[in-house]
Amino acid sequence: MGVDGATVGQRFVSGVDRIRDIAEKERLPLALAFLYVIVLATIRDLSEYYLLDPNFVNTAHPWIFSIAHHVAFYVVVYLGLVLLLAAFSGRGLRKAIAFITFIYALILVPPILDKFLFGVTDSYSYYDWTEFINAILHFSGTKFHPGQGIEVVLVLFAMGAYIFWCQRDKLDRQPDRIFALTRLGLFIVFALAGMFFLATPAAYLPVGFTEGIAQFPNYASTRYNLYHLYLLAYYLLVAAALTFVIGVTVLRKNMVAVARSMRPLQTAFFAAILLAGMTMGWTNVGDLNLVTHVLDPPYWANLGPLGVSVIAALMIWQSTTIWNDVADLKMDLPTPRRSILVGAVPLDLAKQMSYCLAIAGVLLAFLLSWTLGLIAVVILFIGWAYSYPPLRLKEQLLRPLTMGIGTFLAFLFGYLTPYGQVNYVKWQYIGPYLTGNMLTASLSMTALEVGLCMLVGLFVGSMVTDVDGYSEDKKGGVKTVYTIIGIEKGASVVSVLIFFSSLLPLFLFQTTIDLVFFPTLGVLAAILFKKYLSSKVVMLVAFVGLVYAALRLLGLI
Repeated sequence: MGVDGATVGQRFVSGVDRIRDIAEKERLPLALAFLYVIVLATIRDLSEYYLLDPNFVNTAHPWIFSIAHHVAFYVVVYLGLVLLLAAFSGRGLRKAIAFITFIYALILVPPILDKFLFGVTDSYSYYDWTEFINAILHFSGTKFHPGQGIEVVLVLFAMGAYIFWCQRDKLDRQPDRIFALTRLGLFIVFALAGMFFLATPAAYLPVGFTEGIAQFPNYASTRYNLYHLYLLAYYLLVAAALTFVIGVTVLRKNMVAVARSMRPLQTAFFAAILLAGMTMGWTNVGDLNLVTHVLDPPYWANLGPLGVSVIAALMIWQSTTIWNDVADLKMDLPTPRRSILVGAVPLDLAKQMSYCLAIAGVLLAFLLSWTLGLIAVVILFIGWAYSYPPLRLKEQLLRPLTMGIGTFLAFLFGYLTPYGQVNYVKWQYIGPYLTGNMLTASLSMTALEVGLCMLVGLFVGSMVTDVDGYSEDKKGGVKTVYTIIGIEKGASVVSVLIFFSSLLPLFLFQTTIDLVFFPTLGVLAAILFKKYLSSKVVMLVAFVGLVYAALRLLGLI
């Protein structure tokens, strides 16, 4: 017993509690924690190359794609550890984030240990399932690195000890002890399963080797770009899935409100515009097979740039929708459409999430090309100007124009997405093969005309949808054509604009059928809008026109 009357056991418990409290302290807001993880992951990957594989970074090739997909891997690992700790410790998400952030600097240690303590001279690589089992059970195998093994043991020990310590007050009765041990055992099982899922992509993705032969198309030429972009897209999808599971775990019933606030229909439309631009860009430089056979070999290698582009754009889009919700707090009614208003997501957390999405989206866009990065920054600026003072274009008459410009930029984002070039060789048959080159479409007059049609179409479309929020806009002092000149006169003006906007596709298509189809569709949409004062009927007619125009543009009809 010490001088203060505490026993050794009591001092030990008190000391561990203090360590836990230090680890659980929230030192960084979510956005800075996200940046911190990205910086740690980048340092870890660069140290791997410079210490264990210097030839990789000293050779002239685009190794930035490799760095990007490894950084995404470490972000996914971080999210997975947070999810595991939140699920099995019972301490909540915020404390789990703080604890994992506190210990995550451990990922910097393995390359240093392997280089200077264990004398390893080869870089880390992915396991197949047999190598993974050998590494886990026997600490052996051709790909096993002692420093990496120490890293895994330390992280699992820290998390396991944390979970055990958080559950220690429930060990008084035998059933509680069994439950606590089961919880700890399930944590280990899920942790190992997660490690296998992330560390062995060659076991379930076509990116590994069979008898020394690379399965990825033309691996020798594509290993520095398409190969890594493919894996990057895969880890981004895993990150999205983990984020969704974390959201469901934490929000539970409120997840429905959050899903509504994400504007699923508008998001789908935004993605469709992006894919339309990508389709046009890829077919203008390459051919239609790049799109229609994207799931077939070797075209499927382009799922990498496609996936990264779409995910980056959606991240940027979702960040702007959160900004809009935050800025609208003082004027919006507390409906389930606004998750922040109904208390599903705290205001500060929503802001931090938007910053994370914006940062990730811009970084991914710049990874694909400087042009896409700049377009992403412009989209974010428009999103900010639309929602926040002093501009707050949402309350101005120019509001529909910003929607049109945003759509035009989404089309350009897709159009300028790079892709892997596919050539054809004729021996006994004609077969496609990846050359290893990454190409980007040049802007053509046709592309600009299509983009202009979309800009005007969304400009008018935004005026059409404004009719649905007439009462709310009038109450909030928002300037729309309906609040300025009245609902009836405004509907008449917009009906005329609907008809004239339906004539724009005639700049691209001039067959007899086109000259009849588009004006007829325009008249029908204008009449229905004037009669019902609803955007739904107009959007249905517009969708028919969009499908027809897309099929005409691709030459399918």
